[in-house]
Amino acid sequence: MHRRFCSTSLTWKCVEENNQATEESRALEEEKDNDDDDEYSRLLAGKEDEEDEEKGAASGEKGEAQEPSGDASGAKEAGGSEEPKKKSKSGEEEVNDDVKLEPSDEKPEKKKPDEEAAGLTEEELEPYRDDPFWKTLRWVLFIIFWVLWLALFIGAILLVVMSPGCPAQVKPNWWQTAMAYNVWVPSFQDSDGDGYGDMKGLMDRLENLRKSGVQTVWPNPFLITDNFSNAVRSFDQMDPALGVNQLADEAIEMVHEKGMKFVISLPIALTSIEHEWFLKSASASEPENGNFSEFYHWKSSGDPEYFTSLRGLSYMHEKNNSQAAVLNWQNSDVRSHMFRVLSSWIERGVDGFHLVGLEYLARSGDGAEPEVTKGCCTQNSTELPSGPKFMSGRAVSETASQPEPHGRNWSAIADIISDIRNHVDTFSNESTKASGKKIALFASREEAKEKDKKQLVTSGLDSVINYELGRVQKNSDICHRNEESVALCVHEILSDVILFHVNNEDVWPQWEFGNPWLNRLASRVHSRAHSQLLIMIQLMLPGTNSFYYGDELGMMNLPNDSVVPPQRGAMQWDDTASAGFSTNSKVPVNPDYTNINWKKQYGEDQSMLKMFSKLSKLRTRVEALGVGKTLISKLVEGGAFTIIRFHQRENVTEGNVYVTAINFKKHNVKLPLTDAPVGEKLKKCQIVTTTSNVQVYYPRQTIDLSSKSIELRQDEGIVFTYKVS
Repeated sequence: MHRRFCSTSLTWKCVEENNQATEESRALEEEKDNDDDDEYSRLLAGKEDEEDEEKGAASGEKGEAQEPSGDASGAKEAGGSEEPKKKSKSGEEEVNDDVKLEPSDEKPEKKKPDEEAAGLTEEELEPYRDDPFWKTLRWVLFIIFWVLWLALFIGAILLVVMSPGCPAQVKPNWWQTAMAYNVWVPSFQDSDGDGYGDMKGLMDRLENLRKSGVQTVWPNPFLITDNFSNAVRSFDQMDPALGVNQLADEAIEMVHEKGMKFVISLPIALTSIEHEWFLKSASASEPENGNFSEFYHWKSSGDPEYFTSLRGLSYMHEKNNSQAAVLNWQNSDVRSHMFRVLSSWIERGVDGFHLVGLEYLARSGDGAEPEVTKGCCTQNSTELPSGPKFMSGRAVSETASQPEPHGRNWSAIADIISDIRNHVDTFSNESTKASGKKIALFASREEAKEKDKKQLVTSGLDSVINYELGRVQKNSDICHRNEESVALCVHEILSDVILFHVNNEDVWPQWEFGNPWLNRLASRVHSRAHSQLLIMIQLMLPGTNSFYYGDELGMMNLPNDSVVPPQRGAMQWDDTASAGFSTNSKVPVNPDYTNINWKKQYGEDQSMLKMFSKLSKLRTRVEALGVGKTLISKLVEGGAFTIIRFHQRENVTEGNVYVTAINFKKHNVKLPLTDAPVGEKLKKCQIVTTTSNVQVYYPRQTIDLSSKSIELRQDEGIVFTYKVS
């Protein structure tokens, strides 16, 4: 025990020190009591006698005389430790120089924790258990709790369901972003040395096409026809000139193994006069052929451009082509036979059809035009409404619906296309082999007006090829016959056509510069460099793209050769004999093949083919290039402009912006980039690809365009990108 002594001679400071010491001693005692509480409780019962003796001894010490307090410091040393002082009844500490103040060693009585925390006992709570008031209150609170919990739970569900979420990202159909490669098979690759291309040769080159970035193979010709025309002799077989019919199935399977699609051209309304159906229709007087009497359009006579006499009657045919007879799609038997043709090729694996000859699905009586809507009429119609309002074959009523100028009303054709679409979708969904895949239906329509395109797509086509780009040609009427005609022409066409598609989002765009019936692009614009710029532009347009074989290399027309049309020269694969096309080529080869060929361009770091391949593959990965927004800048100096592609969600630009900068001029041009969205991000741009003649920029180069302009040299084109989010 600690003790402290004070005498009356000490100042009040001593009293304060004693008080402080007393408090410290008590604090130490309480801390010790807390630490030893558990042990103390266990030993308490067994040591009561011992504690009594200790208390007696402590009482004896209190009666002993105190030592003199002469020296306070000496008393501290003798006493050892401090002791709390006694208190008077008033609670104040007593200061006595004759009496030693010592605290009692008796521990205060402690309550057990259970006793301190105890509330009402079970016996005390028992009266409330069945009390009506408390019982009712408990049930009310219980019900309120679960009602509130359910309300919160239901509210959370409703909040999730009813709150506007992010618009669902719709994955485009395969044909919407596909790059179709239109192959003229007889000029593509000879596999057997007979001098002409064949289906086996096409199959041998599929790996080359895959490396080039091709996603869809579109062979022409494909079916058995008269001299590779639209006059089909058999809808069920591949042309024997291309190989045995079994090769068609093998080619389709191999294309799919390469991860590509296979589409064919199908003359939907024309057959050869050598076709089995036509021969039976021409002999319909015989009983066994009676069901074919109305398979074609027969009349006593007609315009020689559209009708040819046979066995005392005249049959309708393609304009100025008597070999291609027009099927009568108004006949139910014709429809069922043609539906079977479509089903057969879908079952064999074809992914899409280019429908040829749509304008012949429904014709006016004289064969000259598509059939007009019921209730309308033209001067050339053979069946006219009767009555006083019609005179001399013309409708005079102001309220009568009028046909489109020149009789071009496509309503009847649209109805047939709708039936074709319904059949194709139904069959593909029910077919085990097709497995419900989307079958593409598209067409080419020269002179089709915007309303025609919209009507055809609305009726069931997936797209109508924009023929306008096929008219791009240097010094042509449509391109204003001037030196800068190509840039002006392309810019004007794209501005108009893209605006049409923006205003008609349901009409999916499809583009092509070339096909087997047009002069090659590089020859039309008189410049391989300009054709490269145009190919770059096409690859950056929204929608589906179709390319004619060889245009990705910059191939040009054959020079003054009449053996085949000039645009159908042999594909230039390498610099070996006949450009690698054949060991015994019967198809002419352009003399420039030693410098312009697939192998050389594929091996170069910068080439037209490398640019083509880069952008083709990029389109399959970047949503903005296939279905994103498109901006075309104003024409700069009459020959340069930019095309900007980006993805936008709820009016906010996301991801990467892609900019194509093109200069058709013969001198340097500085192109402004003020139209680029989120222009402050132009500080860090990356070059994606360039035309083969660009020297300043190179792929994957990082450039700073924060000045919002870029300078291009003569005939240069680049594609760069920058990230906005």
